[in-house]
Amino acid sequence: MEPKKKNVLIICPFFRPNIGGVETHLDRLIEYLGKNGYYSIVLTYQPLATKIKGARRERGENYEIHRVQWFGVGLFEQLETKFPLVFAYVFPGLFIKSIIFYLVNHKHIHVIHAHGLVAATIGVFCKLLVNKRMVVSTHAIYSFENRKRLLKILVWSILSFYDKILAVSEVSKQELIKIGLPARRIEAFRNWVDTDVFKPRDRQKLSITSDKKINYLMVARFIEKKGVLLYLKAAERIKDANFYLVGAGQLQQTVDAVVSKSANVKYMGVLNQSDPKQCETLLDLYSLADYFVSPYLYDEGYSITLCEAVSTGTIPVIPERGSPPTFLSKEVAHYMPAQIDAEILTNTLQGLLAQPKTQESINKCRQYALQYLGFSNATIITNSYESNE
Repeated sequence: MEPKKKNVLIICPFFRPNIGGVETHLDRLIEYLGKNGYYSIVLTYQPLATKIKGARRERGENYEIHRVQWFGVGLFEQLETKFPLVFAYVFPGLFIKSIIFYLVNHKHIHVIHAHGLVAATIGVFCKLLVNKRMVVSTHAIYSFENRKRLLKILVWSILSFYDKILAVSEVSKQELIKIGLPARRIEAFRNWVDTDVFKPRDRQKLSITSDKKINYLMVARFIEKKGVLLYLKAAERIKDANFYLVGAGQLQQTVDAVVSKSANVKYMGVLNQSDPKQCETLLDLYSLADYFVSPYLYDEGYSITLCEAVSTGTIPVIPERGSPPTFLSKEVAHYMPAQIDAEILTNTLQGLLAQPKTQESINKCRQYALQYLGFSNATIITNSYESNE
């Protein structure tokens, strides 16, 4: 705890050294908060998808992290599509840790910031014990029209306790208003990147070289809904381009099998941005790539990798669905139809072989990132911490 700063209790099941969009967002959030008068206390799990462990307690200048050990490494990805089961798995350990911590330390907490539905549920119990200002960030589009009515009731019941709801996009905001949550409490926020770090590099001086005129890059968890199987099928059919992959996940063996027999498919491992050397490799890959490919098969939220790609001057190739159309214009993104398959992706990438990255496209992406994807986007979060109602 930091008596001279405003203490923010951040509750989220996922945090570093786990790797993903939410984890990257939280890393940048606590860095931003520390520079703006806040001290972050993070309650989270040890990674649920990998055997890599972080310190049980980690402390920095402007933050502290408390990690809970939980059973079933790898179980989360198996249950991810089964909401009741994944909720039942993720909820108990973090709930117990959060309640005990909050009871002991609530006098020093300025605001509670929950991330995701599990954390939001835990936050409600904290509020019922000792009332504090409550903020929740959604990190997904719920697509209520395609889900059981129970989910709609559950989301409304939980989020109605919160003073401010930070929706992952305008799409998310509108679906929350539609189920009856008050519009005045909901704001859509844009993610952000450090544009001083994620910037175009001289492609003649990169540590990675390519023997092809066109290079594609995908950075994602290796699970089916991210479209990694479509990407691999396209790579097997298009031999005139190199296909780079960064990430890990359930489909690792499938990725390894394709890499072993396809000279144009390059697996670059898991690149952690908190590791300077690995971050350098990732930045080189973004600049090497002519296009950043994200063939997701669901309504994507506010993907941080899309922001990183644009900031480094690389055009994303993405389906026109979910949140991305609300924050990336067609000037800086190549949109495919909302529903895609391997054939559509292959034909799209085949058509882009004759359109390599140019200085004009790099400049256009860069200017867009500087205008719309910088640190100024984070002010909506700090504003939400202060009561103005």
